Amino acid sequence: MVNGVRARVILIDEPKDKHEMPSCTLLRFKTLIDREWRDCGCPADSDKVKPIPITAELLTELGFEKSEDNIRRKIFTPNQWIYICRDNDKDYYNARIHSDINMNTSFRCKYLHELEAFLYLTTKTELIKEE
Repeated sequence: MVNGVRARVILIDEPKDKHEMPSCTLLRFKTLIDREWRDCGCPADSDKVKPIPITAELLTELGFEKSEDNIRRKIFTPNQWIYICRDNDKDYYNARIHSDINMNTSFRCKYLHELEAFLYLTTKTELIKEE
């Protein structure tokens, strides 16, 4: 999130001046405003950049279906799906992926970018498709 608006990283630039500190690396985001993607720039160490926590509402928005036992499921293909449920530590979720590549791979995550990275690294599937 940047300034409270959901955004995604599209480019990471290294500092052009060798005297700049590595923490000055700029992140460029695109965020959906009025149905158009717009750029907004922000230093990586800015207080404006916050990870997006996983919530029940976010999972619903991402297409996860809720079952009777509060486990949420999203099917990508008949042989590839993901289950996610709240961990005993209420800030975290447990995700389990079933696919032809990795059978029942598990992961504990708190933020959307962690879930996205886990899914892509284990199945080469994007959680959020490009529009």
